[in-house]
Amino acid sequence: MSSFTEIGIAKQNFANAVLDAFPGVVIKSLKAQEVWDSNELKDSQGAWTGQDARNVRIELDLDYEMTAASKAQAAVNGNFALPLSGVAISGADLAWLNATGVNGRYTGNWCSWAPGSRTLNPDKNGEGTLKLRKFADPTQNAQQFVVPA
Repeated sequence: MSSFTEIGIAKQNFANAVLDAFPGVVIKSLKAQEVWDSNELKDSQGAWTGQDARNVRIELDLDYEMTAASKAQAAVNGNFALPLSGVAISGADLAWLNATGVNGRYTGNWCSWAPGSRTLNPDKNGEGTLKLRKFADPTQNAQQFVVPA
C-alpha cells in the first residue's frame, strides 16, 4: 500500500515501510517523539539567559504483527532484537524514518535502545513492540552502536 488522498487532503502513513530485521511483519502503529537534553543558563541573579539543546534524537515506539511469508519466518520475527543493535527502516514516505534521513540529519540505522515486548494469543497473530531511537547528528548516531572496551 502507499499513501492515499481522501477528499483532497493528502495523508502520510507508513504502509510502505520495511524493517530489515523483521521481514514481512505488518506495522500496526508507530509513535515518534523528538527528544533532547537541555540546560538552562542563568545569570548570577538567577534570571534566565539562555538554553541549549544536546543529544537531539527521535524515540520511536513501533507495534507490529508477527507475520511473514512462512510460519518459520513469522516465528523468527518473534525473536527479540539484540540490545543496542541496528534496525534499518526503508521505503517510508517520511524521510526521517529511512536510513537516508533528511538534509544530513537522522541518517543511519535506528538503535534498539530499550527492551521491547511480545504478546501471544491463540485467537490472533502474535504482536511485538520495538523501542528504537536515532540521533540527529550522524556521528553521534553511529557512536551508539560502538561497545566500549
